[in-house]
Amino acid sequence: MGEHTPAFKIFHFHFRCETAAINNIPSFQLSTIGVISSGDSRTDRSMMMDMTSVQWTIAEMAEQLYNGASFTLTDPRTDAPKIYGIIKEHLEDWKRIAMQSLVYNDIPLDDLQKLDALATEVYKVARHYIKDPIETGIFKRLEDINKRSFSPAPIKRPNAPDVKPTVLAKEHTSIADTIAQLTINRTGQWRQ
Repeated sequence: MGEHTPAFKIFHFHFRCETAAINNIPSFQLSTIGVISSGDSRTDRSMMMDMTSVQWTIAEMAEQLYNGASFTLTDPRTDAPKIYGIIKEHLEDWKRIAMQSLVYNDIPLDDLQKLDALATEVYKVARHYIKDPIETGIFKRLEDINKRSFSPAPIKRPNAPDVKPTVLAKEHTSIADTIAQLTINRTGQWRQ
């Protein structure tokens, strides 16, 4: 069995977050039952704003962010790059579908824009922890092997390209906007 798709990960992989207690109460419960009250409005407000630990999927995070909730990742060093990578892969998959598709009714633009908004926020943290592929990939391994060489000077192959480190963008580039633009451009061609 192969690795899970980004779509599967968005709906089934959980990440630990810290958020205000009010954000963890389902909306149907708030509308039908309400919240427990101590009788003191200041104490009630304080209890609802107390930070609590939750386990949310990426889809739940995107929905919470869309609804105005704020939260922090408990382990941003490992989770932020992972979450950003999953969302980016998922959005790129939808971008490929949009580029190849003739029917756009099945593209969930609203949901993709929610994920893109989450990616924008997560990227602000993730970019500090995303490792440069040169530091972790084959180039690093070749460099390590080269350093272990028994020759006094490092061996450099002639015609070897100079590899410059990747510079990460300061901000996430919206993929959902690109998908929406593709959708508008293509559907606009048929309407007259």
